[in-house]
Amino acid sequence: MSSGSPLKDILKTSLPAVVDLSSQTIMWTIEAILIGKISAAAFAGVGMAIQIIILFFTVILTFVVGSSVIINRYLGARDYWEANHILGQALMIGIVISFFIGLTWYFGSTEIFKLIRENEPIAKQAGAQYLRIIAVFTPLIITNFIAVGIIRGAGDTKVSMYLNLTINLLN
Repeated sequence: MSSGSPLKDILKTSLPAVVDLSSQTIMWTIEAILIGKISAAAFAGVGMAIQIIILFFTVILTFVVGSSVIINRYLGARDYWEANHILGQALMIGIVISFFIGLTWYFGSTEIFKLIRENEPIAKQAGAQYLRIIAVFTPLIITNFIAVGIIRGAGDTKVSMYLNLTINLLN
């Protein structure tokens, strides 16, 4: 696993992660450009919705980190069965959580946006509509986020890079 040079090892692990995460940022930027062409209100609404999405994903990220730590302990002990078991449990829990989040966003988006202090009702409507659209795909998005995060956390940044590049190209 080690090439003998710590710098080479770090670059070998980190460069695919940089490509992976940069591709996501590029995808979001392209999406923002396309939405911005619709209207300023749509752009503002989506910006507000993204803040809600990021808040939820921050909480989910703690779950991903915790799962990765436990899986890495088992991998270090060469207990691959238990590592796979924890991975399966993490994915199942993530799927259940994602359905609750998706339902909350879909049916509660208007109420969520009432909490945001924005004077432009069109922007709020656009944000709520965007959140409802994202809610439909939330189980896929969150399951991918958890799976790729755990794979990345286990040190296989190339697989996570290829998965996210493929998903981003399809999007």
